[in-house]
Amino acid sequence: SSVGDLGYINDLYMQYISVSYSSHPSYEHFAMAAREEHPSIRIALSLGGSSLGDCHECTKCNNTVSIGDIEVGFLSGQEYGQWQHMNCWSVPLDIWLGITQPADPAATRRDVMDMDEVFVKGFTFLDYASQLD
Repeated sequence: SSVGDLGYINDLYMQYISVSYSSHPSYEHFAMAAREEHPSIRIALSLGGSSLGDCHECTKCNNTVSIGDIEVGFLSGQEYGQWQHMNCWSVPLDIWLGITQPADPAATRRDVMDMDEVFVKGFTFLDYASQLD
């Protein structure tokens, strides 16, 4: 599939609504994602910075993101950077629009998993407990 391939997004949307959830994001929500070549947000367990044992500094609170903590980075050019603690991160509107039942952790996990590789990158690589964090 290529960037802007709405046929792919149409298939993704039809697959998503075929499952009996109480609500689902709009077609426009998925079509918006088709315009981007790479997800602009990466969620990952911190492995450290440029050298072994060198941790990232959170760009929001300026404290260290320890190895093993969940961190969120932003695409800049071809690399992710500007790392933040998951708890320091302000969830952008395009992610919120994809959350169908914010009060339900299981539904929220499902929704974010559906957004993995579309709006965010790396969520499915986290273990179950980290995904619910």
